[in-house]
Amino acid sequence: MGIHSQDLVFSYKQDPSFSIAVPNWQVQSGDRVLLTGPSGSGKTTLLSIIAGLAKPESGGVTVGGHSVSGSGNTDQWRADHMGIVFQLFNLIEYLSVLDNIALPLALSKTRQARALQQGATSVAVAHQWCDQLGIAPGLRTQCVGRLSVGQRQRVAIARALIGEPAIILADEPTSALDLANTERFMDTLWSACHAAYQPTVVFVSHDAGLHRYFDHTTTINAGVLGGYGVA
Repeated sequence: MGIHSQDLVFSYKQDPSFSIAVPNWQVQSGDRVLLTGPSGSGKTTLLSIIAGLAKPESGGVTVGGHSVSGSGNTDQWRADHMGIVFQLFNLIEYLSVLDNIALPLALSKTRQARALQQGATSVAVAHQWCDQLGIAPGLRTQCVGRLSVGQRQRVAIARALIGEPAIILADEPTSALDLANTERFMDTLWSACHAAYQPTVVFVSHDAGLHRYFDHTTTINAGVLGGYGVA
């Protein structure tokens, strides 16, 4: 699925001095895009708009031809078609690794149906993702609150990718990691996107050094976009 913003304007009511204005930005289906810029430039806000979690004042965003910025409820559409890797992972601490990974399948029949083509049950598919991402069998029934940062990373990636959603949004998941762990995270993420599964990825980071992992780079500074996809 591609992403297209048209005449997008957004500002915070509590801080009207900051705004985002995106006349025209288009991401092609299957592209891997790094959205980078300094802290406070609007990266996370723009990602929230793409996810339908924040509504613009005017203009809009379509994802795969579906408006995510209209007045309708986009929650189910997002559950069906988007996987999100949050900066702090946002795992449910009291649930096990397997339950966290399988959670999107309980929220989306679309992703569940796609996932169950690969396994007999949701738990079986969650085990498959654990195998692929190197999550040891002894960890899988443990609460995620007991895991290391690196282990939690893998759970967050598996949860985002299970059921193979067409759009992956990642909000600075490497911001607190050192270089070695950042490289490990990126390698793990891309290894999970196999040849038959090529989602559109928008990855937010203030670290321009990550550009080598992506097809394209779009920059944002003080709410103004430049680079790939900007007309």
